[in-house]
Amino acid sequence: VLDIDDTSDAVHGGQQLALFNAHYDEYCFQPIHIFEAATGKPVLSLLRPGKRPSGEEAARILRHVIHRIRHNWPRVQITVRGDGHYTRASCSTVGSAQQYHGSLIAGTGRLSARACSSAGAVRSQAA
Repeated sequence: VLDIDDTSDAVHGGQQLALFNAHYDEYCFQPIHIFEAATGKPVLSLLRPGKRPSGEEAARILRHVIHRIRHNWPRVQITVRGDGHYTRASCSTVGSAQQYHGSLIAGTGRLSARACSSAGAVRSQAA
């Protein structure tokens, strides 16, 4: 399972690629991070401009990472988890082309509440 997300990295001074991000209300970089979920080990950290990644940019990054994984472990099952802008159609088409299992999920408050109640039910059934 791969977790993909971006984060704000505030800058101080006039560094190149630092852009004002209204969501974070500051000048920042917005690197993308991919972690292997079971161990928390980093797979990719990519420094990038302080703006939300486009669907094409996220798809290009996913294609590259999944291609590298498939090169070394061709039969491994891959699930990618992401939120919001990682659910765009351009990212979803990468899944079918690269043959990874699972999907990208939208991280809304309503969805999170439903997921938490379902997860609680699953935990009680497993116990």
